[in-house]
Amino acid sequence: MKALSSPIRILKPNNEAEKEIIKVRILERGLFLSEDEQNALLTAISKGARKVKLNNKHVEVISSPSPDYDKRNPIFVPDLSYDLPQELESLVPINIPTYFDFKNLWQKLLIVLQVTGQTVLIGEKGVGKNHLCSAIAQENSLPLYDISGSRNLTEYDLVGHYEMSEGRTCWVDGLLPFWCKNGGLLMLDEISLARSSVLARIHSIFDFRRYLVVKEHQNERIDRHPHAYAVVALNPPKGEYLGTQHLNIAFLDRFQVISVPELSFEEKKRIIQERTCLSNDAFIDSLLDVADRINSEYKQGNFRDFVGLRNLIDCCNLIENGLSKKEAIEISIINRFSDEEEMSRVEEISSILVE
Repeated sequence: MKALSSPIRILKPNNEAEKEIIKVRILERGLFLSEDEQNALLTAISKGARKVKLNNKHVEVISSPSPDYDKRNPIFVPDLSYDLPQELESLVPINIPTYFDFKNLWQKLLIVLQVTGQTVLIGEKGVGKNHLCSAIAQENSLPLYDISGSRNLTEYDLVGHYEMSEGRTCWVDGLLPFWCKNGGLLMLDEISLARSSVLARIHSIFDFRRYLVVKEHQNERIDRHPHAYAVVALNPPKGEYLGTQHLNIAFLDRFQVISVPELSFEEKKRIIQERTCLSNDAFIDSLLDVADRINSEYKQGNFRDFVGLRNLIDCCNLIENGLSKKEAIEISIINRFSDEEEMSRVEEISSILVE
């Protein structure tokens, strides 16, 4: 399947040139390239090579470097794609907005998935954890599966259940067996909210055993597909998440942890400018200031919701396409807060935008 991807842009906040991404495939599973091997590969590419052997690693260059790639600070990333059955193509994300990477998360996450198959992304709400995973799934033509953690999540939601069909009892696989059998990218969102007994049930998939035993279905053993990747997305336990349990240590021990930092003011401004047609710099600055004030109160536990970058982009696009500032702010920001007292406070903070 051909990747249906938007450009992935590796950016720097100080207006350095964008980095060029060169995708490579390593024949040996669970390996990538050391810094010395990456330098050796650059030399081989400059001589026209596309398939090389580096320290017993068989490497194939998948993407075609641009003519001036050596001047664009090229970075190597592993290609996670595989021969996808046609019936799974509809599960590959499409039309994902361009992911702007200021923190080198793109390369970091891809290498960790290539080497270990799984990781934890931890960061505040709105920093782009879901966006990053969706963009990686699209770029690598991976089916994307999502499981949201809650106290109501049961083992049967994960592994499957029996149901009646045409007078017969039939077994229906849950999402985990389906992922294990077919591969793709599994996103476990806020799985720390699930009960420990549910997490314990899936330990074997994420350790050296890499298989799932479905005891409800004749103790079926399902080996994990070599291209079954997993990302656990977590918010720090604060704000509305205060009091929820930290991720089970036995479960967390099976993952590497990548911290997703918050974007700076300038980084958020640049993304808004790239993703909208609004050219009013002063308004964008004020909009970001308002969002920062609202989100500061959210982090202190005063609000039950926050204002994400997506909301700010929508606000700017609505203004550019005919709504007044007052209408766009009301729709994109104020109406997100259902509590009357919170809504009144947000409206007060936002009032500077329409003065």
